[in-house]
Amino acid sequence: MNQRNPIVLSLMIAVLTAAPLAAQPAPAPRNGPTASLSDDQIRDIIIQRSITAYSGRCPCPENRMSNGARCGHRSAYERPNGEAPKCYRRDVSDEEVARFRAASEH
Repeated sequence: MNQRNPIVLSLMIAVLTAAPLAAQPAPAPRNGPTASLSDDQIRDIIIQRSITAYSGRCPCPENRMSNGARCGHRSAYERPNGEAPKCYRRDVSDEEVARFRAASEH
């Protein structure tokens, strides 16, 4: 019987069972108003931009470290006094959604 390396197996399981960070954001409009986008779609765009702007490996608790484990409490989101990426819709205020809409329509 061929035995597999337990580390490789655990990494494969982690990759195959990994949950997405959040619902995939709708693409930002290139030209035109954002009237057709819901507030939640705009929140998703703002979250994705925040995560993309983060320079480290673990912006949010659901992200995975290089070893395949969840970042959890080691994420920037969980660390006090560090960078504070937006990871969840609740992190994006109604005011930020309104500013996004206003900026996109100009």
